[in-house]
Amino acid sequence: MAGSTDHFPETPHQRLRFARLKAGMTQKQLAEAMHRSLSTVKEWEREDGSYPKTLACVEKLCDLLNISLDWYVRGKGTMRPKKESHFQREMAIVFERLTEEEKNLLLSVAKRMKGK
Repeated sequence: MAGSTDHFPETPHQRLRFARLKAGMTQKQLAEAMHRSLSTVKEWEREDGSYPKTLACVEKLCDLLNISLDWYVRGKGTMRPKKESHFQREMAIVFERLTEEEKNLLLSVAKRMKGK
């Protein structure tokens, strides 16, 4: 990839570099935020380099760069994770507490409100 971001990043190494640059971070800044050495971050971005060693490390990396785990690891889906609003989370919590009958009733009301 050698500095190029004009094509879709094909490997996790390329996607990491692409996301870091999109976030406006240097390798040093990312290393500090991850509590890793600069050489570790450089290794993660090098095409024949290593990968973060734990899922927790990958998740932290994705959170810091605001990228989806699936996009980083497999190149699937969208780069940015879909963020739920506070309202959406609250609705989901309330919905899960309803009985099946209440869920069906609420769904039918919502569909009528949308005109479907």
